[in-house]
Amino acid sequence: MVQLALSEFKAGALEEGQSPDGNGGAWPTKVLNGGQPAGTVKYVGLHFCVGAYQWFLKQTLAEMGARLPWHYTLQASVLWGFFAEKESAHAADEVRACEQVPLDDERAGEAPSVVGSCIYVPQPGDAVFAYRGKDPEKPGHVYMVREVKAGRLIGIGANEYAFKPPAVPALRIADRGPLTAVNRLVGYGSLDFLSNP
Repeated sequence: MVQLALSEFKAGALEEGQSPDGNGGAWPTKVLNGGQPAGTVKYVGLHFCVGAYQWFLKQTLAEMGARLPWHYTLQASVLWGFFAEKESAHAADEVRACEQVPLDDERAGEAPSVVGSCIYVPQPGDAVFAYRGKDPEKPGHVYMVREVKAGRLIGIGANEYAFKPPAVPALRIADRGPLTAVNRLVGYGSLDFLSNP
């Protein structure tokens, strides 16, 4: 799933449009309509972060001969609810409880690493839910865990750039900070349920 996101990033997926918000172009339209019958365009010009995450998951599952285990949605709070139903939603406090300690002697001199004291350590491909408004428990944005490196979360997200016509990249790879302090974090959606349905 992460490799698919990276390949779309490297291919230069774009967000285009003439409106102040952007949200247009072939790539956003593709992921917004990922739950529609092939060739159907129902949604145009909406925020597309949730659609992007599900599109990556849907394509990955299809390669495995499986289907998305819920109805395609464009709302972060609904997607969070789907993970909760699968008992795969991990609230921010489960990760902020991590301890950071020095790495073993072999790697001394590198940044500290998160160790097993975490209740949950995010894995590549997990959904990261962040809030946009004032309610820290209501997700309004979703991106994907690329990796956790030296205790820091590296994410791949869609619909994250301030739009400047005619186009900006549709995807962004960024260091989101230490696991203990990821900005505006609501929690994580784990994909563990795929191997333990």
